[in-house]
Amino acid sequence: MWALIIVFVLICGYIYVDTHIPSRYKLNKAVGWNAYFCVGAKGGYFLILGIVLTVVIVFYLYVIQFIFNVPHYLGANYSPFTFSGDFLKERLFGISYLSLICLGCTAFVSISQTYTVRNENNALQTRINAFREIAKDSAIEKILLDSLDKMEDGLMLLISLKSRKVYVGMLDIARFDGLDTNTLVIIPVMSGYRDKDTMTFIVEHNYTEHYDKEGITLTSEPLSVFHFRHVLPFDQIESLSLFNTNTYQKFQESIKEKEKTD
Repeated sequence: MWALIIVFVLICGYIYVDTHIPSRYKLNKAVGWNAYFCVGAKGGYFLILGIVLTVVIVFYLYVIQFIFNVPHYLGANYSPFTFSGDFLKERLFGISYLSLICLGCTAFVSISQTYTVRNENNALQTRINAFREIAKDSAIEKILLDSLDKMEDGLMLLISLKSRKVYVGMLDIARFDGLDTNTLVIIPVMSGYRDKDTMTFIVEHNYTEHYDKEGITLTSEPLSVFHFRHVLPFDQIESLSLFNTNTYQKFQESIKEKEKTD
């Protein structure tokens, strides 16, 4: 019996955790028993709220019984009502009605809070705020959000893959639409590779020049910059950093000047 109750509590916790973005992120990163604790902690919280709600229901049930028994307390000749105690003593499939009410309240709290979170997730800003909460414990998410906040100032992402392929681009906000924490979607600006000896970033393709030449913009037809999106799995990424075009150009000019002097 207790095993079924534990499973029920875990299910109530999982329903919420799978919907709440920061909680789901922590669950995806959890290993072994930590995943059960992550779900169980939320399920236990809902169970406590369910117990509190059950106490309130039982209290009002006895209040109603008391009101019905007021004439008896005042001297009326009839057997007092005892339906509250009788009801709570009944059992269904070996489980008392009191326990069923408690489990029902737990499920109600879990579903209601999950429904609230799901509705909040429909707003893009809410999803971004959720990723900001994740960023408090994740350096990667912090960098991604920094690039998003400073995109208008030319701050982008430089992504080095394990294959030594390198991409520079803008974070696609579709990542927040899909609530995806396993892949990275970018709109490329440059791509290239790292030299096997010096590990210097060597540019092969400058997408910006192609966009300007072909008149490709955010809203152009039939092609827009969104048609050039790249989806990069996190397990293929070796390093991730912020990238500023002006700083990169200054570094390149400095290198060329140094080569001339040499």
